[in-house]
Amino acid sequence: MGENLSKAYYDKYADYLSKVVQYFNTSLGIPFRTIEPFNESNPQDGGFNWPNGCTSQCQEGANFLPQTQNTIIALLCKKLAGSATTVSAPDENSIDTTIATYKNYDDATKACISQVNTHSYQGDKRDELCKLVLGDVQGHCMQTSNKRLWMSEYSNGGDSPINAALQLSLEINQDMNEMHPSAWVYWQAVESNEQGGKNYGLLRAPFCSPNTDTTISGLNSKNDLCKSGNSKPYSITQMKQYYAMANYSWFIRPGDLILNVDEGKHTLAAFDPRSHTLTIVATNDDTKDHSVTYNLQHFTSVTGSVSPYTTSVDKNADNNHPSPAIPISGTQFTAPVPSQSITTYVIPHISMLTPSTTELSIDVHCTSTGQLCNPPFETPVKTGSVLKIEYVVPGHCSSIRLHIFVDGKEVTTTGFLGWPGASGQFASLPIDTGILDLSPVTPGQHVLALQAEGQVGGCNSGQLIAWGGTVRTYA
Repeated sequence: MGENLSKAYYDKYADYLSKVVQYFNTSLGIPFRTIEPFNESNPQDGGFNWPNGCTSQCQEGANFLPQTQNTIIALLCKKLAGSATTVSAPDENSIDTTIATYKNYDDATKACISQVNTHSYQGDKRDELCKLVLGDVQGHCMQTSNKRLWMSEYSNGGDSPINAALQLSLEINQDMNEMHPSAWVYWQAVESNEQGGKNYGLLRAPFCSPNTDTTISGLNSKNDLCKSGNSKPYSITQMKQYYAMANYSWFIRPGDLILNVDEGKHTLAAFDPRSHTLTIVATNDDTKDHSVTYNLQHFTSVTGSVSPYTTSVDKNADNNHPSPAIPISGTQFTAPVPSQSITTYVIPHISMLTPSTTELSIDVHCTSTGQLCNPPFETPVKTGSVLKIEYVVPGHCSSIRLHIFVDGKEVTTTGFLGWPGASGQFASLPIDTGILDLSPVTPGQHVLALQAEGQVGGCNSGQLIAWGGTVRTYA
Protein backbone atom coordinates (compact mmCIF):
# COMPACT_ATOMS: atom_id res chain seq x y z
CA MET A 1 0.00 0.00 0.00
CA GLY A 2 1.30 3.42 -0.92
CA GLU A 3 2.00 6.34 1.35
CA ASN A 4 1.35 10.02 0.79
CA LEU A 5 4.51 11.74 2.02
CA SER A 6 7.93 11.32 0.48
CA LYS A 7 10.74 10.32 2.86
CA ALA A 8 12.53 13.49 1.81
CA TYR A 9 9.90 15.52 3.71
CA TYR A 10 9.68 13.58 7.00
CA ASP A 11 12.01 15.96 8.82
CA LYS A 12 10.40 19.04 7.26
CA TYR A 13 6.97 17.81 8.34
CA ALA A 14 8.15 17.31 11.93
CA ASP A 15 9.82 20.73 11.84
CA TYR A 16 6.63 22.36 10.59
CA LEU A 17 4.52 20.82 13.36
CA SER A 18 6.95 21.82 16.09
CA LYS A 19 7.15 25.41 14.82
CA VAL A 20 3.37 25.76 14.67
CA VAL A 21 2.89 24.81 18.35
CA GLN A 22 5.89 26.95 19.33
CA TYR A 23 4.31 29.95 17.59
CA PHE A 24 0.96 29.42 19.33
CA ASN A 25 2.72 29.08 22.68
CA THR A 26 5.17 31.96 22.52
CA SER A 27 3.45 34.45 20.19
CA LEU A 28 -0.22 33.87 20.96
CA GLY A 29 0.01 32.60 24.52
CA ILE A 30 -1.94 29.43 23.67
CA PRO A 31 -0.11 26.35 24.99
CA PHE A 32 -0.71 22.90 23.48
CA ARG A 33 -0.32 19.95 25.83
CA THR A 34 0.05 17.49 22.95
CA ILE A 35 0.31 17.48 19.18
CA GLU A 36 -1.00 14.62 17.03
CA PRO A 37 0.82 14.25 13.66
CA PHE A 38 -1.60 11.67 12.16
CA ASN A 39 -5.29 10.97 11.68
CA GLU A 40 -6.63 7.53 10.69
CA SER A 41 -3.42 6.95 8.75
CA ASN A 42 -2.65 3.22 8.95
CA PRO A 43 -4.06 1.57 5.79
CA GLN A 44 -3.33 -1.86 7.26
CA ASP A 45 -5.02 -3.76 10.10
CA GLY A 46 -8.52 -2.59 9.18
CA GLY A 47 -7.59 1.05 8.60
CA PHE A 48 -8.37 3.32 5.62
CA ASN A 49 -6.35 3.50 2.42
CA TRP A 50 -6.45 7.13 1.20
CA PRO A 51 -7.79 7.67 -1.45
CA ASN A 52 -7.27 4.38 -3.37
CA GLY A 53 -9.53 5.08 -6.32
CA CYS A 54 -12.21 6.87 -4.35
CA THR A 55 -14.54 8.70 -6.76
CA SER A 56 -17.32 10.01 -4.51
CA GLN A 57 -17.83 10.99 -0.86
CA CYS A 58 -14.08 10.90 -0.33
CA GLN A 59 -12.69 11.97 3.02
CA GLU A 60 -9.47 13.84 3.48
CA GLY A 61 -6.55 11.80 4.74
CA ALA A 62 -3.01 10.59 4.28
CA ASN A 63 -1.44 7.16 4.52
CA PHE A 64 1.38 6.64 7.01
CA LEU A 65 2.34 3.03 7.70
CA PRO A 66 3.26 2.24 11.33
CA GLN A 67 6.98 2.14 10.48
CA THR A 68 6.73 5.62 8.97
CA GLN A 69 4.72 6.92 11.91
CA ASN A 70 7.46 5.58 14.17
CA THR A 71 10.11 7.55 12.26
CA ILE A 72 8.15 10.82 12.18
CA ILE A 73 7.22 10.63 15.88
CA ALA A 74 10.88 10.17 16.79
CA LEU A 75 11.83 13.23 14.72
CA LEU A 76 9.01 15.30 16.23
CA CYS A 77 9.93 14.31 19.79
CA LYS A 78 13.48 15.56 19.26
CA LYS A 79 12.23 18.90 17.95
CA LEU A 80 9.86 19.28 20.92
CA ALA A 81 12.57 18.52 23.51
CA GLY A 82 12.43 21.06 26.32
CA SER A 83 8.95 22.19 25.25
CA ALA A 84 5.77 21.87 27.31
CA THR A 85 4.18 20.14 24.29
CA THR A 86 4.47 16.37 23.87
CA VAL A 87 3.28 13.88 21.24
CA SER A 88 -0.04 12.04 21.10
CA ALA A 89 -0.76 9.26 18.59
CA PRO A 90 -2.01 7.43 16.52
CA ASP A 91 -5.72 8.43 16.26
CA GLU A 92 -6.72 5.41 14.22
CA ASN A 93 -10.33 4.94 13.11
CA SER A 94 -10.63 1.63 14.92
CA ILE A 95 -9.72 0.67 18.49
CA ASP A 96 -8.21 -2.56 17.14
CA THR A 97 -6.15 -0.67 14.52
CA THR A 98 -4.86 1.66 17.26
CA ILE A 99 -3.59 -1.40 19.14
CA ALA A 100 -1.89 -2.80 16.02
CA THR A 101 -0.27 0.55 15.16
CA TYR A 102 0.96 1.21 18.69
CA LYS A 103 2.46 -2.28 18.97
CA ASN A 104 4.51 -1.54 15.84
CA TYR A 105 6.24 1.45 17.45
CA ASP A 106 9.65 0.80 18.96
CA ASP A 107 10.30 1.31 22.68
CA ALA A 108 11.94 4.72 22.22
CA THR A 109 8.96 6.04 20.26
CA LYS A 110 6.48 4.65 22.79
CA ALA A 111 8.47 6.33 25.56
CA CYS A 112 8.17 9.78 23.98
CA ILE A 113 4.40 9.51 23.46
CA SER A 114 2.58 10.97 26.47
CA GLN A 115 -0.95 10.25 25.26
CA VAL A 116 -2.49 7.51 23.13
CA ASN A 117 -5.49 8.64 21.09
CA THR A 118 -8.01 6.34 19.46
CA HIS A 119 -11.29 6.72 17.63
CA SER A 120 -14.04 4.23 18.46
CA TYR A 121 -15.96 3.98 15.21
CA GLN A 122 -14.91 0.37 14.92
CA GLY A 123 -13.21 -2.37 16.95
CA ASP A 124 -14.08 -3.92 20.28
CA LYS A 125 -10.76 -4.49 22.10
CA ARG A 126 -11.35 -1.70 24.62
CA ASP A 127 -10.01 -3.53 27.65
CA GLU A 128 -6.94 -4.69 25.70
CA LEU A 129 -6.12 -1.12 24.67
CA CYS A 130 -6.61 0.09 28.24
CA LYS A 131 -4.16 -2.50 29.60
CA LEU A 132 -1.69 -1.87 26.77
CA VAL A 133 -1.56 1.88 27.39
CA LEU A 134 -2.29 2.39 31.09
CA GLY A 135 -1.07 -0.87 32.59
CA ASP A 136 -1.98 -4.49 33.26
CA VAL A 137 -2.09 -5.64 36.90
CA GLN A 138 -3.07 -9.30 37.24
CA GLY A 139 -5.29 -9.12 34.18
CA HIS A 140 -6.95 -5.83 35.18
CA CYS A 141 -6.43 -2.42 33.59
CA MET A 142 -4.71 -0.26 36.20
CA GLN A 143 -2.64 2.90 35.83
CA THR A 144 1.01 1.92 36.11
CA SER A 145 2.31 3.82 33.06
CA ASN A 146 2.89 7.57 32.72
CA LYS A 147 0.50 7.87 29.76
CA ARG A 148 -3.01 9.14 29.21
CA LEU A 149 -5.59 7.40 27.03
CA TRP A 150 -8.12 9.48 25.07
CA MET A 151 -11.11 8.52 22.97
CA SER A 152 -10.44 11.42 20.66
CA GLU A 153 -13.13 11.06 17.98
CA TYR A 154 -16.54 9.49 17.54
CA SER A 155 -19.82 10.48 15.92
CA ASN A 156 -22.89 8.67 14.67
CA GLY A 157 -26.11 9.29 12.83
CA GLY A 158 -29.36 7.38 12.91
CA ASP A 159 -32.65 6.82 11.15
CA SER A 160 -34.33 9.10 13.69
CA PRO A 161 -33.11 11.73 16.16
CA ILE A 162 -33.81 9.56 19.24
CA ASN A 163 -32.12 6.48 17.75
CA ALA A 164 -29.02 8.56 17.01
CA ALA A 165 -29.07 9.86 20.60
CA LEU A 166 -29.42 6.36 22.06
CA GLN A 167 -26.54 5.03 19.97
CA LEU A 168 -24.36 7.92 21.15
CA SER A 169 -25.23 7.24 24.78
CA LEU A 170 -24.51 3.52 24.54
CA GLU A 171 -21.13 4.25 22.93
CA ILE A 172 -20.16 6.62 25.76
CA ASN A 173 -21.16 3.99 28.33
CA GLN A 174 -19.17 1.20 26.72
CA ASP A 175 -16.06 3.28 26.05
CA MET A 176 -15.94 4.79 29.54
CA ASN A 177 -16.66 1.54 31.37
CA GLU A 178 -14.37 -0.73 29.34
CA MET A 179 -11.61 1.49 27.95
CA HIS A 180 -11.35 4.05 30.81
CA PRO A 181 -10.23 7.07 28.74
CA SER A 182 -9.59 10.33 30.58
CA ALA A 183 -11.38 12.25 27.81
CA TRP A 184 -14.24 11.37 25.43
CA VAL A 185 -14.60 13.66 22.40
CA TYR A 186 -17.53 13.98 19.99
CA TRP A 187 -16.57 14.76 16.40
CA GLN A 188 -19.38 16.45 14.49
CA ALA A 189 -20.70 19.18 16.75
CA VAL A 190 -22.64 20.91 13.95
CA GLU A 191 -24.26 19.57 10.78
CA SER A 192 -25.82 21.59 8.00
CA ASN A 193 -29.51 21.99 7.29
CA GLU A 194 -28.68 21.07 3.71
CA GLN A 195 -27.48 17.66 4.90
CA GLY A 196 -30.39 17.30 7.32
CA GLY A 197 -31.83 13.89 8.04
CA LYS A 198 -28.57 12.19 8.89
CA ASN A 199 -28.75 13.19 12.56
CA TYR A 200 -24.99 13.44 13.08
CA GLY A 201 -24.75 16.88 14.60
CA LEU A 202 -25.32 17.95 18.17
CA LEU A 203 -26.55 21.15 16.53
CA ARG A 204 -28.02 21.84 13.10
CA ALA A 205 -27.56 25.14 11.25
CA PRO A 206 -27.47 26.47 7.68
CA PHE A 207 -24.01 26.36 6.10
CA CYS A 208 -23.70 29.29 3.70
CA SER A 209 -20.69 30.13 1.56
CA PRO A 210 -19.36 33.71 1.10
CA ASN A 211 -21.46 33.80 -2.09
CA THR A 212 -24.89 34.28 -0.52
CA ASP A 213 -26.68 32.82 -3.56
CA THR A 214 -25.28 29.32 -3.04
CA THR A 215 -24.28 26.98 -0.29
CA ILE A 216 -20.96 25.26 0.26
CA SER A 217 -19.73 23.33 -2.78
CA GLY A 218 -21.36 19.92 -2.97
CA LEU A 219 -24.49 20.93 -1.01
CA ASN A 220 -27.79 21.96 -2.57
CA SER A 221 -29.03 25.54 -2.29
CA LYS A 222 -32.64 24.95 -1.26
CA ASN A 223 -32.28 26.67 2.10
CA ASP A 224 -33.76 30.17 1.88
CA LEU A 225 -31.56 31.32 4.77
CA CYS A 226 -28.60 31.20 2.39
CA LYS A 227 -30.24 33.36 -0.29
CA SER A 228 -29.32 37.00 -0.88
CA GLY A 229 -31.75 39.42 0.73
CA ASN A 230 -33.20 36.88 3.15
CA SER A 231 -34.79 38.51 6.19
CA LYS A 232 -35.49 35.38 8.22
CA PRO A 233 -33.52 34.92 11.46
CA TYR A 234 -30.53 32.62 11.38
CA SER A 235 -31.57 29.62 13.45
CA ILE A 236 -29.58 26.93 15.25
CA THR A 237 -31.44 23.77 16.25
CA GLN A 238 -30.41 21.70 19.25
CA MET A 239 -30.72 18.06 18.19
CA LYS A 240 -31.52 15.01 20.34
CA GLN A 241 -27.81 14.18 20.30
CA TYR A 242 -27.14 17.55 21.98
CA TYR A 243 -29.34 16.58 24.89
CA ALA A 244 -27.96 13.03 25.01
CA MET A 245 -24.46 14.47 25.35
CA ALA A 246 -25.76 16.96 27.91
CA ASN A 247 -27.11 14.10 30.04
CA TYR A 248 -23.42 13.35 30.63
CA SER A 249 -21.52 16.64 30.28
CA TRP A 250 -23.88 18.78 32.37
CA PHE A 251 -23.47 16.48 35.35
CA ILE A 252 -20.22 14.47 35.06
CA ARG A 253 -17.38 16.97 35.34
CA PRO A 254 -13.54 16.91 35.25
CA GLY A 255 -12.22 15.42 38.46
CA ASP A 256 -15.20 13.10 39.00
CA LEU A 257 -14.45 9.44 39.71
CA ILE A 258 -15.90 6.90 37.26
CA LEU A 259 -17.23 3.98 39.32
CA ASN A 260 -17.55 0.30 38.54
CA VAL A 261 -21.16 -0.78 37.99
CA ASP A 262 -22.72 -4.21 37.61
CA GLU A 263 -24.40 -3.30 34.31
CA GLY A 264 -21.93 -1.29 32.26
CA LYS A 265 -23.60 -1.44 28.84
CA HIS A 266 -26.54 0.75 29.81
CA THR A 267 -25.25 2.54 32.93
CA LEU A 268 -22.45 4.98 33.75
CA ALA A 269 -21.85 6.15 37.32
CA ALA A 270 -19.59 8.96 38.55
CA PHE A 271 -18.87 10.46 41.97
CA ASP A 272 -17.75 14.02 42.67
CA PRO A 273 -15.64 13.91 45.87
CA ARG A 274 -15.72 17.72 46.18
CA SER A 275 -19.48 18.23 46.22
CA HIS A 276 -20.30 14.68 47.43
CA THR A 277 -22.63 14.10 44.50
CA LEU A 278 -23.33 10.77 42.80
CA THR A 279 -24.44 10.82 39.15
CA ILE A 280 -25.93 7.81 37.36
CA VAL A 281 -26.76 7.91 33.63
CA ALA A 282 -29.09 5.13 32.44
CA THR A 283 -29.91 4.34 28.82
CA ASN A 284 -33.00 2.38 27.79
CA ASP A 285 -32.88 1.60 24.08
CA ASP A 286 -35.86 -0.74 24.37
CA THR A 287 -39.33 0.24 23.16
CA LYS A 288 -40.75 -0.70 26.59
CA ASP A 289 -40.50 1.16 29.89
CA HIS A 290 -38.19 -0.36 32.50
CA SER A 291 -37.87 -0.07 36.26
CA VAL A 292 -34.39 -0.29 37.82
CA THR A 293 -33.33 -0.50 41.47
CA TYR A 294 -29.98 1.06 42.37
CA ASN A 295 -28.13 -0.17 45.46
CA LEU A 296 -26.09 2.51 47.24
CA GLN A 297 -24.65 0.30 49.98
CA HIS A 298 -21.09 1.49 49.27
CA PHE A 299 -22.05 5.04 50.28
CA THR A 300 -22.81 6.71 53.58
CA SER A 301 -25.15 9.59 54.42
CA VAL A 302 -27.70 8.17 51.98
CA THR A 303 -30.73 10.39 52.62
CA GLY A 304 -33.11 12.64 50.78
CA SER A 305 -34.18 12.09 47.20
CA VAL A 306 -32.94 11.67 43.64
CA SER A 307 -33.36 14.26 40.86
CA PRO A 308 -33.94 12.73 37.39
CA TYR A 309 -33.29 14.49 34.06
CA THR A 310 -34.64 12.67 30.99
CA THR A 311 -34.15 12.90 27.23
CA SER A 312 -36.67 10.85 25.25
CA VAL A 313 -38.69 10.95 22.03
CA ASP A 314 -40.90 13.77 23.31
CA LYS A 315 -38.71 15.31 26.01
CA ASN A 316 -35.35 17.09 26.29
CA ALA A 317 -33.31 17.14 29.48
CA ASP A 318 -33.16 20.50 31.25
CA ASN A 319 -30.51 20.83 33.95
CA ASN A 320 -32.53 23.58 35.64
CA HIS A 321 -35.80 21.64 35.75
CA PRO A 322 -35.59 18.00 36.87
CA SER A 323 -38.51 15.60 36.71
CA PRO A 324 -40.33 14.81 39.98
CA ALA A 325 -37.94 13.63 42.71
CA ILE A 326 -37.56 9.93 43.52
CA PRO A 327 -37.37 8.99 47.21
CA ILE A 328 -34.44 6.99 48.63
CA SER A 329 -35.46 4.04 50.80
CA GLY A 330 -32.67 2.85 53.10
CA THR A 331 -29.67 2.49 50.81
CA GLN A 332 -31.49 2.12 47.50
CA PHE A 333 -33.96 3.74 45.16
CA THR A 334 -36.14 2.40 42.37
CA ALA A 335 -36.40 4.52 39.26
CA PRO A 336 -38.56 4.37 36.15
CA VAL A 337 -36.50 4.37 32.95
CA PRO A 338 -38.84 5.37 30.11
CA SER A 339 -38.66 3.61 26.76
CA GLN A 340 -36.07 4.98 24.32
CA SER A 341 -34.60 7.40 26.81
CA ILE A 342 -31.43 8.60 28.52
CA THR A 343 -31.98 9.56 32.16
CA THR A 344 -29.48 11.16 34.53
CA TYR A 345 -30.08 10.59 38.25
CA VAL A 346 -28.35 13.06 40.58
CA ILE A 347 -27.95 12.15 44.26
CA PRO A 348 -26.47 15.04 46.32
CA HIS A 349 -25.05 15.09 49.86
CA ILE A 350 -23.71 11.54 49.69
CA SER A 351 -20.33 10.21 50.77
CA MET A 352 -18.35 7.23 49.59
CA LEU A 353 -17.45 4.71 52.22
CA THR A 354 -14.08 5.62 53.80
CA PRO A 355 -13.45 8.71 51.66
CA SER A 356 -10.09 10.38 52.04
CA THR A 357 -9.08 13.83 50.86
CA THR A 358 -5.79 15.17 52.19
CA GLU A 359 -4.02 18.49 51.61
CA LEU A 360 -0.29 18.63 52.31
CA SER A 361 2.28 21.41 52.16
CA ILE A 362 5.57 20.76 50.34
CA ASP A 363 8.89 22.40 51.17
CA VAL A 364 11.88 20.61 49.64
CA HIS A 365 15.48 21.87 49.63
CA CYS A 366 17.43 20.06 46.93
CA THR A 367 20.66 18.31 47.91
CA SER A 368 21.40 17.45 44.28
CA THR A 369 23.04 19.47 41.53
CA GLY A 370 21.41 20.17 38.19
CA GLN A 371 17.71 20.47 37.47
CA LEU A 372 16.34 17.18 38.85
CA CYS A 373 15.77 17.68 42.59
CA ASN A 374 16.65 15.09 45.20
CA PRO A 375 15.21 14.07 47.55
CA PRO A 376 11.65 13.75 46.21
CA PHE A 377 8.67 14.61 48.38
CA GLU A 378 7.03 11.42 49.71
CA THR A 379 3.80 10.70 51.58
CA PRO A 380 1.86 7.52 52.43
CA VAL A 381 -1.58 7.10 50.84
CA LYS A 382 -4.21 4.47 51.65
CA THR A 383 -6.88 3.81 49.03
CA GLY A 384 -9.32 1.25 47.73
CA SER A 385 -8.55 1.72 44.03
CA VAL A 386 -8.92 5.43 43.30
CA LEU A 387 -5.96 7.79 43.55
CA LYS A 388 -6.06 11.34 42.20
CA ILE A 389 -3.82 14.27 43.03
CA GLU A 390 -3.68 18.00 42.39
CA TYR A 391 -0.60 20.21 42.80
CA VAL A 392 -0.68 24.01 43.14
CA VAL A 393 2.42 26.19 42.71
CA PRO A 394 3.21 28.60 45.58
CA GLY A 395 5.34 31.77 45.27
CA HIS A 396 8.02 30.18 43.07
CA CYS A 397 10.32 32.28 40.95
CA SER A 398 11.05 29.67 38.26
CA SER A 399 9.39 26.90 36.27
CA ILE A 400 9.20 23.24 37.31
CA ARG A 401 7.53 20.08 36.20
CA LEU A 402 6.76 17.06 38.38
CA HIS A 403 7.71 13.42 38.00
CA ILE A 404 5.05 11.47 39.89
CA PHE A 405 5.74 8.05 41.39
CA VAL A 406 3.56 5.44 43.06
CA ASP A 407 5.51 2.86 45.06
CA GLY A 408 8.76 3.89 43.41
CA LYS A 409 7.48 3.59 39.83
CA GLU A 410 7.03 6.70 37.72
CA VAL A 411 3.41 6.87 36.52
CA THR A 412 3.26 10.28 34.86
CA THR A 413 5.16 13.51 34.23
CA THR A 414 3.42 16.87 34.13
CA GLY A 415 4.13 19.65 31.69
CA PHE A 416 6.21 22.57 32.89
CA LEU A 417 4.37 24.91 35.25
CA GLY A 418 4.76 28.64 35.63
CA TRP A 419 4.58 30.78 38.75
CA PRO A 420 2.51 33.76 39.89
CA GLY A 421 3.67 36.89 38.12
CA ALA A 422 5.79 35.05 35.53
CA SER A 423 6.55 36.93 32.32
CA GLY A 424 7.72 36.21 28.79
CA GLN A 425 7.56 32.60 27.63
CA PHE A 426 6.53 31.47 31.13
CA ALA A 427 3.52 33.78 31.44
CA SER A 428 1.16 31.37 29.65
CA LEU A 429 2.13 28.30 31.69
CA PRO A 430 -0.43 27.02 34.22
CA ILE A 431 0.27 27.32 37.94
CA ASP A 432 -1.47 24.08 38.90
CA THR A 433 -1.72 20.61 37.43
CA GLY A 434 -5.47 20.27 37.68
CA ILE A 435 -6.65 16.93 39.02
CA LEU A 436 -4.43 14.09 37.77
CA ASP A 437 -6.00 10.63 37.77
CA LEU A 438 -3.50 7.95 38.80
CA SER A 439 -6.29 5.37 39.16
CA PRO A 440 -6.82 2.56 39.39
CA VAL A 441 -4.28 1.29 41.91
CA THR A 442 -4.37 -1.90 43.92
CA PRO A 443 -6.24 -1.54 47.23
CA GLY A 444 -4.09 -0.86 50.30
CA GLN A 445 -1.19 1.31 51.42
CA HIS A 446 0.98 3.09 48.84
CA VAL A 447 3.77 5.65 48.76
CA LEU A 448 3.17 8.73 46.59
CA ALA A 449 6.30 10.65 45.56
CA LEU A 450 6.70 13.93 43.68
CA GLN A 451 10.07 14.88 42.19
CA ALA A 452 10.54 18.36 40.74
CA GLU A 453 12.59 19.15 37.65
CA GLY A 454 13.50 22.75 36.88
CA GLN A 455 14.43 24.60 33.73
CA VAL A 456 16.47 27.74 33.11
CA GLY A 457 14.45 30.93 33.48
CA GLY A 458 13.29 33.28 36.21
CA CYS A 459 15.58 32.74 39.21
CA ASN A 460 16.84 29.41 37.83
CA SER A 461 20.24 29.87 36.19
CA GLY A 462 21.01 26.18 35.74
CA GLN A 463 20.19 24.45 39.03
CA LEU A 464 16.97 23.89 40.95
CA ILE A 465 17.71 24.87 44.57
CA ALA A 466 14.33 24.32 46.24
CA TRP A 467 10.65 23.92 45.49
CA GLY A 468 7.34 23.71 47.34
CA GLY A 469 3.61 24.06 47.02
CA THR A 470 0.43 22.25 47.98
CA VAL A 471 -0.63 18.75 46.94
CA ARG A 472 -4.15 17.42 47.44
CA THR A 473 -4.75 13.68 47.30
CA TYR A 474 -8.13 12.10 46.62
CA ALA A 475 -8.07 8.44 47.62
